[in-house]
Amino acid sequence: MNLWGLHLSDVAVTAFATLLGVLTGALVSGLVSYWLERRRDRTQARAAARLLRMEFALRKDQLESAIRELVWWPFYDFELEPWDRYKALLAAELGADGWVKVSQSASELQSVGRGMLKAPAEDLPQGMLRQIGVEGAKSMLVMRANAVEAFNVLSELADDPEVLSSDSPPVVGGAPFQMPPASRPSS
Repeated sequence: MNLWGLHLSDVAVTAFATLLGVLTGALVSGLVSYWLERRRDRTQARAAARLLRMEFALRKDQLESAIRELVWWPFYDFELEPWDRYKALLAAELGADGWVKVSQSASELQSVGRGMLKAPAEDLPQGMLRQIGVEGAKSMLVMRANAVEAFNVLSELADDPEVLSSDSPPVVGGAPFQMPPASRPSS
């Protein structure tokens, strides 16, 4: 065979065609694998963002109650399990600013949760409640605002347009907790 003034044997043409086929197959296989991996990562990141948004919304509500009542309930769980499980994936999917906002809020929520578990309980029935001072409640206002911002940052990744408003923060001590009267057994 004569190609561009070169004389090529059938063996050389076959070898070249085989090599070209192998390289094309490897390239196509690599691109498909990459595409499937990216799709899987985006799907997992969307699920992670949805789970974490739910956690941020719940913690925001619990912080608002604590700020208004100046009381921390022992059932407030600020562990943020989705954060611990998916933070590396979210780090890859979020931009730098979004990552800072989400990671800061997650870290401070987990820290306050652990701190409140260690705090001494007041002399209330069965040590159920922990009193919060005004300064502590003011710090929680910042945490609440950060949780709202983190929730909103995750909106696009979660494919959910809902955003929370940071307007109308709760009033510190606006609804002080009052222990209900003890019930007496009926005779």
